[in-house]
Amino acid sequence: MAKLTKRSEEEIQEKKEGKWLPYDILAGIPERIRKDAVRDRTLSEKARAEMMRDALLIQLLTTLPWRQLNIRQCKIMPFAQGGNLHKEPIPASSRMKCSSWAEEALRANPAERFWQFYFRAHETKAQYVARGPLPGQLVAPLEEYVARYRGVLLGERPDPRTLFFNRNGRPYNRKAIRRIVVDITMKYAKVRVKGQSIRDIWAVKWLEDHPGDDLTVMKTLWHRKIDTTLKCGAGFDESHAAVRIEEWLDARNRRGQEPDASTRDASRLSGLLRELEHMIQQCQPKDVFNAERAEAMRTDMRRIAHSLVKCLE
Repeated sequence: MAKLTKRSEEEIQEKKEGKWLPYDILAGIPERIRKDAVRDRTLSEKARAEMMRDALLIQLLTTLPWRQLNIRQCKIMPFAQGGNLHKEPIPASSRMKCSSWAEEALRANPAERFWQFYFRAHETKAQYVARGPLPGQLVAPLEEYVARYRGVLLGERPDPRTLFFNRNGRPYNRKAIRRIVVDITMKYAKVRVKGQSIRDIWAVKWLEDHPGDDLTVMKTLWHRKIDTTLKCGAGFDESHAAVRIEEWLDARNRRGQEPDASTRDASRLSGLLRELEHMIQQCQPKDVFNAERAEAMRTDMRRIAHSLVKCLE
């Protein structure tokens, strides 16, 4: 039975390997889509709008890797009306963290509006309440999509109020949104990557760049338990650990070949003391009656004393 379980785990891992892309390649796809949409003059306005929608979709997944359910059902409308994505003021009593540029804007105008997301407990898989500011990198693409392309895709059909919708003007179902993501990654990277895999890819990349920061992964993926987060980041495996060890040892070796800060300071301090001692020895009684010489030596001594103080700080 143990062998069967082990074999199943290996098969799962092999299956994931076939649907894996380095994060940097995945995150570069939206810009490639936009360049293609602008470059191809033969595209109809609707075809160009679809490409811009695809670019926003992948950028959203690689920035805030939400579950496909929340991507599909995300409504652009005021929170008070049940919306999930909207530009509105931040309540004065809110504990929500803001970027430095947003804090400056709030100081200038407490009623300033910002793009925010808000999913209530019944709208998330883990009964998780998620609210936060939309990262600045998503604001311009979102506003461009909403202002220029969403209406083109909708046409004369009734507005479902969701961020994305199918050609019938209805919210995407699970299979449809998965197919879009797979088709995009297959076209631009020759790998069939699904939305859940993108969440794993994001988590692994974050941990590579921010070792030990499982809390950010947990909050970004809306997990209630850290165990769930650790499983999601399972792509961060023994190979990543081995590379970290190699980088750690290289850094230690480089530090061992160079004098550390305390050694450098001690050496500098010793040199300054020798220089000061030499100045004192040179200061003969006859120099006291030489005003110009005495002033020059006092200047040099003040310089050395200042440097000594800096070394001792």
